[in-house]
Amino acid sequence: MEDVVLVGIDGSPAASRALEVAITEACVRSWPLHLISVFAPSLVIDPTVGSVYAGAQQHESTMLLEEAAEPAIRRGLEVSTRIESGEAHRVLARHSAQAGLVVVGKHGRHTVSDRVLGGVSSWLAAHANCPVLITAPAREGRPSEPAVAADDNDYGGSIVAAVDGKAQQCTTVRAAAQMARLHSKPLVIVLVRGTSGDDRVLSGTETMLEQLLQAARQEHPDLVVKWQVRPGRAAKALIGISHSADMLVLGTRGHSGLTGLVLGSVSQAVLLGGTSPVMVVPQP
Repeated sequence: MEDVVLVGIDGSPAASRALEVAITEACVRSWPLHLISVFAPSLVIDPTVGSVYAGAQQHESTMLLEEAAEPAIRRGLEVSTRIESGEAHRVLARHSAQAGLVVVGKHGRHTVSDRVLGGVSSWLAAHANCPVLITAPAREGRPSEPAVAADDNDYGGSIVAAVDGKAQQCTTVRAAAQMARLHSKPLVIVLVRGTSGDDRVLSGTETMLEQLLQAARQEHPDLVVKWQVRPGRAAKALIGISHSADMLVLGTRGHSGLTGLVLGSVSQAVLLGGTSPVMVVPQP
């Protein structure tokens, strides 16, 4: 894993939004930006026709990358580009091994853009070797403010790290804490649990959350951070949190080869129904 921000470019509005976010993330980290454009391979057997197709796609991708690089270069970023033929999600996942953050876009509710981002978000989140930030359309209504959430149901201006208490969550919280520090936002560590359960389990959960909080404070002494246990069903609660949070940070549970088993039903539901940007962090 290298200190590089990676983003896929396809000319869509979702990709444009992802590019804006990627530029911001690269700037706050002082990392280079790597732009990739992927086009589908030709299905035509005739090599002449295939060569013409590839040439046209190369030209289009070159134009897209040149246009995408301009605002990043104006911000003083080091920019590199690459054009590949293949399946976009697999290309981005492969290159994620040489990146510290991948940014992809989501546009509209329950949809992603057709070419590079169509179907890529959830698959990439499950298979990438580094954190994947899935952007969201701009919200209407009040802008978020970098302040502590007003109450237990308002996460405006906060980065929220969702933990489940079943596995080591340090990587997820560490990534969320870094994001919060870089953007001068408070961090809220949230665990959603059912309404039933004995007090000993709750006590152990609170101890774990306090340990995660103290670890975040030790690494970032100036970070405003708190933890919270919320009752209810995890998917529904986290989707609700996404309506006000500036970002929701989730962790994967390792690679099984099947997207559903890698991300879990809760993470998939949040990626599908959530309205905030979501960062998915692979667990060691």
